[in-house]
Amino acid sequence: MTEAKVAIARGENKLQLLEEVAENSGFWSHLERTFQNAGKSKDQFLIAVKPNLMIFMTPEVPETATEPALVEHLIKLMRERGFINVKVVESQNTMNNWVRNRSVANVARVAGYTGNGYEIVDLTLEKERHTYRVRGLPDWKNWVGRTWRDADYRIDFAKFKTQLDNYFTLCLKNEFGTLPLANKYWHYHTRIPYWACTFYTLVNFPVDFGFIDAYRASDGTVGFAVQYNPKVLKMMLAGQNIIALDLVGAKLMNIDAWEAPLPRFVMQHLGEPEYSVIGDDTPIQDWENVPDDVQNIVDVGQAIYLLSNVGAMSGILNLDTDEFPPRFPLMRWYYQFMNWLFMVLSGQRMSRHERHLVDSVIERECDIQFR
Repeated sequence: MTEAKVAIARGENKLQLLEEVAENSGFWSHLERTFQNAGKSKDQFLIAVKPNLMIFMTPEVPETATEPALVEHLIKLMRERGFINVKVVESQNTMNNWVRNRSVANVARVAGYTGNGYEIVDLTLEKERHTYRVRGLPDWKNWVGRTWRDADYRIDFAKFKTQLDNYFTLCLKNEFGTLPLANKYWHYHTRIPYWACTFYTLVNFPVDFGFIDAYRASDGTVGFAVQYNPKVLKMMLAGQNIIALDLVGAKLMNIDAWEAPLPRFVMQHLGEPEYSVIGDDTPIQDWENVPDDVQNIVDVGQAIYLLSNVGAMSGILNLDTDEFPPRFPLMRWYYQFMNWLFMVLSGQRMSRHERHLVDSVIERECDIQFR
């Protein structure tokens, strides 16, 4: 088995970090080699980029989704090398049950994607029937987004954050988002486990390369969707093998990836990859992971549709109700109250600026006292 390379870069300039990990991980040589083998012209060679996007709820809390500036910078660099046929893809999710205006195009617009030099594709709107086949497992008849299916090169651009039912959401969990049916808790949690669905799509439509946006990260019990005190890690990761990428990301979070259902299932079937790290993989201090009891409860509860669907409704915090109005008007007030209550109970009632001032003063006083 060839040893996988995972590149990590740390520093102040996020765009330079992206360029550094792309170079150190061998991205450009791999892209060029795949293109040469495809036998197509560069304007025909289709590249699909899958960011983490559809959990985005407000510009006030951007760190729960892949930063658009990073995705667009990567596309710019590819276009400079002649790869002009690039599409950013996502699919709709269970939030559609409770909130309006959640098409991929509209969420991308609110998040800050411009569409300059690339196309934004909603995999839900272009879904087609597909039979997923994996050796040793039953065939699975479901749907696939046409662009993800037909892409000559697939890029998984994940976000570095915690996840209720899997401890963390990195590249493998981001791959789950390519499944096109919107009511995901029904089709991909209740009827068949999400980790099995992800494995099917991973085998049938493999990812060619992965990136992880870890510049501003999101931790805590509900870090996948809610964050008021983001961790500014100033890191970027990249590698050809997204399983190895997830292993390195889990290590940075002080988590054993084998404890998480999705990577465990994938590695039970595909094996644990050997990998080497280029860069500093020192675990993050003060990273707050999902408690074991919470993860175990949610992992079981999300398989019960009524619980998971209502849980999705109650978990929509930070919501910009002007851009994404609730389907039931009175829920606008519910979300405002729940948002306020969460901030009070989590000790984060102050604004981010006020919290930064308080934290800075406490840090300075501790330095003086214990110097």
